Amino acid sequence: MSFDLLVSSDTDVVFRIGGDEFVAILENTDFENRRTLIEAFHEGAKCLNVYSDEAAIPVTIAIGMAKYKHEKE
Repeated sequence: MSFDLLVSSDTDVVFRIGGDEFVAILENTDFENRRTLIEAFHEGAKCLNVYSDEAAIPVTIAIGMAKYKHEKE
C-alpha cells in the first residue's frame, strides 16, 4: 500500500503530521476524483495485515475529507 495512489498531480502532497496520522493535499483533484481515490486507498488498506508471532492483525484506518474554498480578495 502506497501513498502514491493518492498523488495524481505535481501539486498533490502527502505528509506525516505525527504518529500514525497523515494529511493529503490534493489541490488539483476535483471532489469526485478525490472521493474515488480515497475509497480505493481505504479498500487497499482493508486488505493489509500485520503479522505477529501468533496471528495476523487487520489494519484499520479512519478517513475524513474537507474542502477549502479560497475567497477572492
